[in-house]
Amino acid sequence: MLDNIIRFAAETFWVNWTGIIRPWRLVKGTVITAVHYSHYKKMSKEVVSIYDLTPCCVDRTTISSRINDMYTYQDTWVARRIMERKPAVHLDVASSAPFLVMLSLFTEVMTVDIRPIQTNLPGIIPLQGDVTDLDFEDNSISSISSLSVIEHVGLGRYGDRLDPEGTIKAAGELQRVLAPGGDLYVAVPTGSVSKVSFNAHRIFRPEDFIELFSPCRLVGEIYVLQGGGYMERNAYDSASRPYAYGCYHFTKTGSYSD
Repeated sequence: MLDNIIRFAAETFWVNWTGIIRPWRLVKGTVITAVHYSHYKKMSKEVVSIYDLTPCCVDRTTISSRINDMYTYQDTWVARRIMERKPAVHLDVASSAPFLVMLSLFTEVMTVDIRPIQTNLPGIIPLQGDVTDLDFEDNSISSISSLSVIEHVGLGRYGDRLDPEGTIKAAGELQRVLAPGGDLYVAVPTGSVSKVSFNAHRIFRPEDFIELFSPCRLVGEIYVLQGGGYMERNAYDSASRPYAYGCYHFTKTGSYSD
């Protein structure tokens, strides 16, 4: 009995935790769920035990579903460009797990992170490493991505050492290992001014960020807005540059040299 009560309480909290910040929605949903449970038991020939209840009281909605996550738009824009180029092997540095899974459907992915991903999914090769000191030869990788990563480097948020030049070093390493003619995809927060929002991330003016990759050529860019949606550079400039995720596609025009 006690085990069932504990399980019920834990599962109920897990699926309804957002109701803490919307208590009226939680109360209303709980009442409706209780009424539905009573009606369902009368309608069904199944055994619907009270001990198997997992009430989901805050999921009921009459509005349409929206994809408004900025990471989803960012990841999709980059994944589409990588898919168009069909690299045999792609190197990703510390991007999100959903992005890696997306890529693994059409190319083999080596993924480097200070906290290496653990997965048995085919097509993903996890490696441990540091974006400021990548264990690859100069000019050796033809397709690389690092999305919403290098703005954090050096701020200590993820257990990395403090380094005011963390983003600069990371940008240099990504360019060092990129092969001539290769493709590099990077995304960072952007806005009207470059600044440090310690210790969450750095925010960049597009010009300042692109300058970090001046040995490369910019071949594509897009800005992902809060709430979802894309904005081209000219529109982003004229909109006083609200907070966004700037997504950049660079290509290397020559060989790396110290």
